[in-house]
Amino acid sequence: MLSRISWSEFAVAALALVTGYYAVIGFLYRNEVKAFLQRKLSKNRQSGNLIAEDATEELEAVVNDLRYAVLERTGMHADKDELLQDLRNRLKDYESLHKPAFRYAINNYLIKHAKEINGAAFSVEELNEAWDTLLR
Repeated sequence: MLSRISWSEFAVAALALVTGYYAVIGFLYRNEVKAFLQRKLSKNRQSGNLIAEDATEELEAVVNDLRYAVLERTGMHADKDELLQDLRNRLKDYESLHKPAFRYAINNYLIKHAKEINGAAFSVEELNEAWDTLLR
């Protein structure tokens, strides 16, 4: 009698039995399974929020560093080339700056504040060129 059953029929039957078994177990313990999945999801969300908070803090640290160590230190007597060189030297120490969002935010900050603090008007192209030479 067992010789009439093919391996594919056996596999289908075994799969159906295992699936049915876990469906019954899942139904009987659905509250525990639901609580377990919610704990896992909340852990993932919390770790994602921590990563975003760390990135924000790091961006704030970079911006503050650039403001005080480069823009305010050089003051109004620095020309654009000198400022770009100081920025390159300062930015090479930050690993996370390879992220496009950081680059965009820092570019916007520099365009606005370099003009206010140093009188230097940077364009996005000039800053992107500085980034490109920095990241090589």
